[in-house]
Amino acid sequence: MRTGGFRGALLATLIVASLMALAISLLSVSPSSAALEGLTPHDPIMIVGNDDFTAANGVVAGSGTADDPYIIEGWDIKLENAPRWGFGSGISIRNTNAHFILRNSYVHDGSFTGYSGIFFTGVTNGRIDNVISEKNEGGIELGGSDNNIISNSIVRNNSSPGIALSISSNSKNNIISNCIVENNDYGIHFSYSDNNTISNCIVGDEILVIGRYNLIFNNLLENSSIFLPHVYPENDPQVVNNRIYHNNFINTVVGDGGTNYWDDGYPSGGNYWSDYTGEDLYQGPNQDIPGSDEIGDIPYNILEGNRDRYPLMKPFGEAPSGPSDERNWSLLAGIVGIIVVIGIGAALYMRRRKPTEFRW
Repeated sequence: MRTGGFRGALLATLIVASLMALAISLLSVSPSSAALEGLTPHDPIMIVGNDDFTAANGVVAGSGTADDPYIIEGWDIKLENAPRWGFGSGISIRNTNAHFILRNSYVHDGSFTGYSGIFFTGVTNGRIDNVISEKNEGGIELGGSDNNIISNSIVRNNSSPGIALSISSNSKNNIISNCIVENNDYGIHFSYSDNNTISNCIVGDEILVIGRYNLIFNNLLENSSIFLPHVYPENDPQVVNNRIYHNNFINTVVGDGGTNYWDDGYPSGGNYWSDYTGEDLYQGPNQDIPGSDEIGDIPYNILEGNRDRYPLMKPFGEAPSGPSDERNWSLLAGIVGIIVVIGIGAALYMRRRKPTEFRW
């Protein structure tokens, strides 16, 4: 029996298998775990007025101008041990007009204690970038706040009655871009708010729009819904002139009780609808000229009487990817290299070594 060769092969196999398991575990790192790398624990932050942009409140750089905004970054704010039902926020900023960026931070686990993740009220010139807000009462909320940007962020697993991304109290000219919003009790809500934009986002929850002149384009909605409800009074319509186009709607329920636009005209087109059944035999603004143009020949009807005049026959562009998953790719590449080297070495060892024979 050749036990030496068997033991050598077994040892090499175990080493390679262990390293492969480590590599696979790195590949399966969740965005939350990845985002935690290098962050520093911090107590909840409250800033009221420009004078509160201080080091004690998490500011690490900047002077508050457009060219040199205050920087708040690198914080891990865990809320599960906050005073229960304090109805606070992990990061609360109020009544400021200084320029600032809140970035590279993780606000989490406030749902049990009644804490929201991030809350702005009366804020202008703010930016939230590369932030994860999850398992809170609400994810990111803006009230009475204008000219802010929420980008490259993940908002998920936030509970009722909190809202994942809420823009309310006539907040204007805010941008939500390249975000992932999923598994919240509610998704993205505009409440009496105008001239805001949602673009390049992945949304697995409801979008609700009560407002005017909002723009929603190039998003992916899957197994979700989007509603623009009819809102009284009749003499002051609140849900009008919103424009929704170049989105990919996969198994999405849609309703519109206002007067809004679901396409960008011809030939730009409207949205892709996974349940659209029309053909593409004609082209032109009236779809009456023979020839294909990748736009459906008949409109897509939307609940409450609106329609997409130019439904797309295939998904628009490249689907939004959302914020990137930060992983330690250098370490992973090194482990893969080690696996290759060990495998080659084990093979050469087994080939050159003369096995020892035992007779029983």
